Amino acid sequence: MSADRHAVAAYLATLSAIVLLALAGAAVCIWGSYDSEVNLARVLGALTFIGGAITGLIGVIGTFRPKSAVTIDQPPEKPVPMEDRP
Repeated sequence: MSADRHAVAAYLATLSAIVLLALAGAAVCIWGSYDSEVNLARVLGALTFIGGAITGLIGVIGTFRPKSAVTIDQPPEKPVPMEDRP
């Protein structure tokens, strides 16, 4: 695998982890609230942990940058000649 494919695979794995944690948070909210007086602290703790993990993974996604940037060194007065296509 090339470096570009590794970056895409890492990005998609991180994105899928965010989705999985968000679904886990929704599941904790749904099934953790049956006995709300007893489990409220546990539900809040679980949601805090899941929220922190999602925030961290969003920070990791923010570090993915394109490897090559396009720069234009040609001045506007002298444009690059285009090839005619048949």
